[in-house]
Amino acid sequence: MAGLCVISGCGVENDPETAWAGLRSEPSARVPANIVVEPGAVVFPRTTVGVPVTTSVRLRNDGESITQVLLGIPEPFTVALTSLNLPPGAEQAVDLRLEPAQPGTAGAVLLVQAEGRRIELTVRGEVDPAPTGGSEDDSSGQLATSTCSGPDGTARQAWSYVPPQDQALEFTGAVDAQGHLYATECPRFWDTAEDGPIELRTCHLLSLDRDGQVRYRRPLSGSEYVRVDLIDGEHLYGTFERTSPRVTSLAAANGSVRWSTPLFPLMDAGCRWAYVSAPVLARPNVVVAVYALGENVTCNALVALNADTGALAWKVSADSHFSQPIADSRGNLYTSHYDRARDRSKLLSYTAAGAVRWQAERTGERAPVAVNGGALTLSSEELADPDTGAFRATLAIADIPRWSPEGALPFGPSPYADVALGARGLLAVPEGRCTGATCPTAPHVSERFFYGLDATSGTLRWTVPIGGFPSAPLLTARDSLLLVDRPVPEDCEFGCQGDDSYFDSYLHEFSLDGREQVACRLQGQAPFITPPALHQGRLFLGAWLNWDISNEATRVLGLHAYDLSSPTEPAATGWVTEGGGNTRQGRPSP
Repeated sequence: MAGLCVISGCGVENDPETAWAGLRSEPSARVPANIVVEPGAVVFPRTTVGVPVTTSVRLRNDGESITQVLLGIPEPFTVALTSLNLPPGAEQAVDLRLEPAQPGTAGAVLLVQAEGRRIELTVRGEVDPAPTGGSEDDSSGQLATSTCSGPDGTARQAWSYVPPQDQALEFTGAVDAQGHLYATECPRFWDTAEDGPIELRTCHLLSLDRDGQVRYRRPLSGSEYVRVDLIDGEHLYGTFERTSPRVTSLAAANGSVRWSTPLFPLMDAGCRWAYVSAPVLARPNVVVAVYALGENVTCNALVALNADTGALAWKVSADSHFSQPIADSRGNLYTSHYDRARDRSKLLSYTAAGAVRWQAERTGERAPVAVNGGALTLSSEELADPDTGAFRATLAIADIPRWSPEGALPFGPSPYADVALGARGLLAVPEGRCTGATCPTAPHVSERFFYGLDATSGTLRWTVPIGGFPSAPLLTARDSLLLVDRPVPEDCEFGCQGDDSYFDSYLHEFSLDGREQVACRLQGQAPFITPPALHQGRLFLGAWLNWDISNEATRVLGLHAYDLSSPTEPAATGWVTEGGGNTRQGRPSP
């Protein structure tokens, strides 16, 4: 197949870098200065024969006129778009796909042309032989039954990390494209009466590589500390709340602080305590929602900060607090207000520049939770039009009782909803039991189900009973869904659900038609509480390492890494998981 080079037969030394050097091509000229292409070289996730993988490049027009861009690439790679017109200031993600037919190094050149000029980007993928008895597509085009990576139906544990005894770990599932994990550690015991304000403590930004080795552990002062929620390339973004709310950007390479912006100077006067949402990327800005309180006063704002400098780009204030904002691939933002007294929700969409795109109202509590492929998901209730806010369809699981108590925290504990939305028009979500005509009727002790719904009509495609503590589902590059839960035996009479359930956790892989391909037991009985993060077939999870109902106050969060039986990556497009996969950011299809 053209462009596929097995290293031992390429006529170069048997060394990956030397072999790859023979595939490089220098650009004959640059594309117009107004067209920016990122990244400069494209490396696909490592894969196996017969397992397609995807990645993307970003094109941005920094000029003042519309520019036509042409793209081309030889087999075994394909490009989703061959021609596009970029308006001034617009950015477009273009998907690339590798369909490997034989092992070795797949190399090619992505040609980007505009206004008679061009640039050639090197593209590379490493392809392993297909495993015997592993996961390959069967003749029906569906994922074939897989195996577990460890003995006796277990997932092989690659490593675990336990924080120092006097430190408390915070991890939100932040893993970058190189498999580096980012977490924070702070003093586990801090008495403000004796030790002073919590802002005086010294914390650490912790980064581990995919093999669990510490890359760095950088001190963060009380004015620098944030919880890392978002990764964009080489940059990390996080927030802190309480009495000194802020947004901070750090360098992924070494943990150094790029900028830190206090939020109270940007708010109305009189507010002294703030809650801050997870940051969302709407280039060129990062955006957070802020809900702050003072004596007889509240401050509510949607705040956009320049992602490179931290300077205020724009701010929208309101009488009631904003829901967690989400963004689509064009940087359009979606959020809402809920009026509990009237039981009405106001849905809002803004451009990346802060201009109102549309407003719409609904009865009941509705909040945008995922957007992809022309579908905007509102809570687990409804599908709406992302361009107008108009009603599209009611989800078949909308009748599940959901209780949002007055006084509940405005954001969290999870930054996004437990939704995967993308491949083949599928919306996948774990929820309670629905009662509609197509809902499950057979009893199930956990009363938890994994639902696959049509992202256009909202109808049920399939239902699978699952256990307690289900994770957000993760959409993979091989068109499957990963889910972690704690299955409950049907004959369970005690400790079946909730905080005192004591059963093992399992990693499940489902095809997109709801068929379970494999269920592998995970070491440890405490709940895995973070969304799954995935890199080259290795799954990273945060778990309570010493927890049961008797020691909830002294539980310790640690990290576990497990291997899948064959490698895959998060899907390159679609709402991959609750935060969009490893970067904690939604990556909708263009």
